[in-house]
Amino acid sequence: MQLEAGLFKQSAAATHQSYVVELQHGRFRNSWEQDGIIRAVADCVLPRTGDQVIINLPRWLIVLLLVLLVLAWQQWSSRPLVQPDGLRLSQAPRQVNLASATSRQLGDFSLKPRARFDLQARVLSTERYRLGVSADLAPLDLALGWGLMSDQAIVDRITVSQGARWFILRWDLPPPAPETSIMQSSGNMHIIPADDSVRKQAFSLRPGEFVALSGYLVDAQGPGDFRWSSSLSRDDIGDGACELFLVEAIKRLQVPLEASMDG
Repeated sequence: MQLEAGLFKQSAAATHQSYVVELQHGRFRNSWEQDGIIRAVADCVLPRTGDQVIINLPRWLIVLLLVLLVLAWQQWSSRPLVQPDGLRLSQAPRQVNLASATSRQLGDFSLKPRARFDLQARVLSTERYRLGVSADLAPLDLALGWGLMSDQAIVDRITVSQGARWFILRWDLPPPAPETSIMQSSGNMHIIPADDSVRKQAFSLRPGEFVALSGYLVDAQGPGDFRWSSSLSRDDIGDGACELFLVEAIKRLQVPLEASMDG
C-alpha cells in the first residue's frame, strides 16, 4: 500500500499509546482522502510497511475519550422512561401513625419512627446529595407521584426540578389538573436507605419508573445538634413539608400488571 509521507508527521513522544489498525490493501488512501480525515489526524497516524498503520493517540486524549464514554453511558442508562397515557397508580400512600416506637440506631444517627409508610408511585425526578451531615443520612431525594401525577399525559405538561432539598413543579396555564390535586398527588421524599442493598436499588431508579417503597417516616438526631423531622401529611407545602423516609424495601413494578388503567 502506498502512502504519501508528506501527509504524516513522525511523533517522538514516548508517552503515546499505539493502536494497530488492520486495513485492507488499497482502501486506506482513497477512503480517507475522500472524507478529508487524513489531514485532521496527520499528527496521530504513523505509516508502517505492509497493510498496517499505527494510530498514535496521546494519553490525555485516550483518558478524555474514556470519560466521555462513561458520561454518555450514564446519561443513556438514566434516561426517563415513558409510560402509556392514562396508566396510573391510583392508590394513595398508606400511612399508619405510631403512638410510640423504639428508636433505632443507623450509623451516627438515632431514628425515631413516627409512622409506618408504604406507597406505589412514579419516579418523577431524582437528586443525589454528597456533602454535609444530611447527605450522610439521606443521600438521595426522590420526587414521587401517585394518582394523576403518575399519568404520563399529566406529567408531560409539568416540569419537575429538585435542589437544596426542595421540590418544584412548574406548568403553563391552564394547569393540566387542579393545583391542589397536583400537590396532594406528589411529594419530595428524603430517602434514608436501611442497608446497602436498598441504597444500590435507590440510586439506580430512573424517572418514569413505577416503584413500591416501604418503611417508616422518622425523626432523626445526629452528630452535634443535628435534628431533622419528617412531615406526616401530604397536604402541606413549603419548608418542612417533605417526608424523611427510612426505606426498608424497594420493588420495581411491572407495567401494566401491577398498575391500574383508569378508564
